[in-house]
Amino acid sequence: MSVVVLLSRQRSGTGALASVLERHPDIYYCGEILDHGCDKTSFFGWLAAHGHVARSPLDYSALFEEFVTALLAEDRINLIDIKYNSLQVIPAQFRSFEEVPWVLDYLSRLPVPMINLRRNPLQTYVSAKLAERHGAFHVVQGGAVSAGKIALDLQDFAAFHFFALKENQAIATFFDDYGFSTVLDYERCFEPDGTLSPQALEQVGRLLDLDFSALDRTPRFRKQSAESIVDKVENLEEVIQTLGALAA
Repeated sequence: MSVVVLLSRQRSGTGALASVLERHPDIYYCGEILDHGCDKTSFFGWLAAHGHVARSPLDYSALFEEFVTALLAEDRINLIDIKYNSLQVIPAQFRSFEEVPWVLDYLSRLPVPMINLRRNPLQTYVSAKLAERHGAFHVVQGGAVSAGKIALDLQDFAAFHFFALKENQAIATFFDDYGFSTVLDYERCFEPDGTLSPQALEQVGRLLDLDFSALDRTPRFRKQSAESIVDKVENLEEVIQTLGALAA
């Protein structure tokens, strides 16, 4: 039937969003298809299952096209999760932020609908660090959510933030020219209780021409904690100063 791309940075809520969307009978969530650790429908799992061996970037490109063609032929909508940092896997080299990653270029030429789920770089960084500390990257609904503060490594955060802003700009430029898409902001996509907002669900429904009005909007995964960034970062004043220096 179709392939739908869910594009975001790590720790941006794609798992939570997908856990709601996949409740629609026509949608199957494939997971992070360019992650070697994906336990659902990954590109690398497909390569192994079919005995394919890629010996060059060109091999990867041709095989990825075959993989997507197989997904398109299935009698369902395959929701594929792609993270910004995996866009350079095929071909396996980073060129520059001035070039559209091959994966996005190929998928946009099919074309396929794309959902870009954005989140503030500071929030994604803090979320990742808290998850590392507590050893839990996802918590199912009803489970305990680890809270607590963390002190950020300012040098590491500055490097991440600089790269993230460059990445954001490149992704935004791509979507400026690609109309078969919609953009969701994490901060407005999820409500304080963690449920997906009806506005976000309606927005995706318009893009895909599907009725999501009867879906349960409660994700399978809970937010890490309900506290604001003020309650998560010990050295927030130093972080703010670092952000100011980066913006200067």
